[in-house]
Amino acid sequence: MTATTKIPPPPECPSALDLLTEIALLKNSADPAEAKRAGQLFEQLLENYGTILRKLANLQKPFSGSTINLDPEDLYWRLAMKIWDRADQFDPNGGDFHAIRKQFTGWAATMLKNIVIDRIAPLKLDFTSIETLELGWDEFTETTPDPSARAKILAEILDEMDPDDAEILRWSAMFMPLDGTQMRPAREERLALCRHLNVTEAGLRKKRERALNGLRDEMKRREA
Repeated sequence: MTATTKIPPPPECPSALDLLTEIALLKNSADPAEAKRAGQLFEQLLENYGTILRKLANLQKPFSGSTINLDPEDLYWRLAMKIWDRADQFDPNGGDFHAIRKQFTGWAATMLKNIVIDRIAPLKLDFTSIETLELGWDEFTETTPDPSARAKILAEILDEMDPDDAEILRWSAMFMPLDGTQMRPAREERLALCRHLNVTEAGLRKKRERALNGLRDEMKRREA
């Protein structure tokens, strides 16, 4: 019989659970040597798993069509600090080194998702709020050197309209350039407006159509 060649086991390497368990035990120690050891273990964790964490950070995109950019390096360090803070909360279901590595990746990905949500929530709120829309409209009217009589009538009508209808029209105007093309707003922005107005997406389309028809009719009446 031919002897079977045995594949040697991989070099000993502490798992993510091993490192995090020790970090959790030592990081708040009053003994400077133990606290220092916790820092060294954390550096080892980042050395062993930094590639995975950076890959997760580089894959983050706030939402489709967004103009908001997140810095992957900033996300990486925010995630690293979150891992340090929650070292005692990593609780895998057991398994070998590779199984624990996979569970650590999922645990880190969940924390990173929450970090991204926390980062973009205020940005999305600012971007989709009625105050921002009104500010954009005011800026447009102020920077237009000599608005036509028609533009003045349009501004007057919007000021007199139902605030919800006016908000929809101002929002829609951002995606209808004067050259005849049409930009497609991100669905997340549309959903944010739906939540603000307490309507469904279908309801938003109907309200927009009614508001646009009302605007056209009033424009015709005042221009007659």
